[in-house]
Amino acid sequence: MRVSVDTGRCVGAAQCSRVEPELFDQDDDEGVVLLLTPHPPVSLQAGARTAADICPVRAITIEEPTAGFESASSGPGHHPTSDSHVHCQ
Repeated sequence: MRVSVDTGRCVGAAQCSRVEPELFDQDDDEGVVLLLTPHPPVSLQAGARTAADICPVRAITIEEPTAGFESASSGPGHHPTSDSHVHCQ
């Protein structure tokens, strides 16, 4: 899984950091989302999906691996091909 955020879309609702504080934080100066790691461990992936789903402006993008391809970030048999957009904060 690869997670990315669009800080230009973020409105600072902070829903993502409430759902998964080990993956998302909020910038103290601008109040927008901070992504702590773009390749979360399996233990944080469900929270990343939830954060993307509840983000009011769809500022979080999730790229899921697809079986049959290899990605350097997700290991053998995976390749990111789909997007899921959500905005958090």
